[in-house]
Amino acid sequence: MNYAYSKAFFSILLGLLLFPNFSNAQNIWIVKGKVADNDTGKPVKTQLHYQTLPHGNQIGIISMNSETGSFTFKAMEGEYEITATAEGYIKNTQIVSIKEVGENEQFFVEFKLRKEGSNEVLRLSNLTFDQNKAEIKPESFAELNELAAMVRDNPSMIIQLEGHTDFRGSQKGNLKLSEERVKAVRDYLVNKSVDNKRIKIKAFGGTKPLTRESSEDARAQNRRVEVRILEY
Repeated sequence: MNYAYSKAFFSILLGLLLFPNFSNAQNIWIVKGKVADNDTGKPVKTQLHYQTLPHGNQIGIISMNSETGSFTFKAMEGEYEITATAEGYIKNTQIVSIKEVGENEQFFVEFKLRKEGSNEVLRLSNLTFDQNKAEIKPESFAELNELAAMVRDNPSMIIQLEGHTDFRGSQKGNLKLSEERVKAVRDYLVNKSVDNKRIKIKAFGGTKPLTRESSEDARAQNRRVEVRILEY
């Protein structure tokens, strides 16, 4: 064996013995985020914890700037569950999926914390259905996953899903459609490990519109599902 060749071969072999996971090394990505009060938009002093999914092999605490509410941490490819807790606020958990991105892209996660208290009403602004149907569209899943995590993280919380439609059309048909939609949302949450006993439902049809304007945007505002926190 040529001396130069054998020396190179020995160097490669030594490297594999000393650094066996080198070939499996993962890229490191920067995740940026912000924590703010849902109503005021002001920063909230928060404790941030993370763990990797599905097994929680890595756990840790994320440092944040309490004056700006911003935070930054490094992550490898995979899914991270990040939980924000603050005194006087409902615990909030979000899942961030880290995957390869373009050179100028970043990962950003925003926590809008809601204050503790009963009878607060939350509107599911990203929940969408096909017209006159109760099938939930895929673009709604992220918001519903966040709602499911909020209820799971707060074991004493009981919510009521309230369904609304536009006021035009048959009152009986609108009431039936709003009921079918809140049932669909309840079923989704139950499939995400939320106890069925902690979810109540109520259908209003078109009896409580947000607006009586005739534009399509106005009608879309009236077609909604709201979450009322009955107990916390």
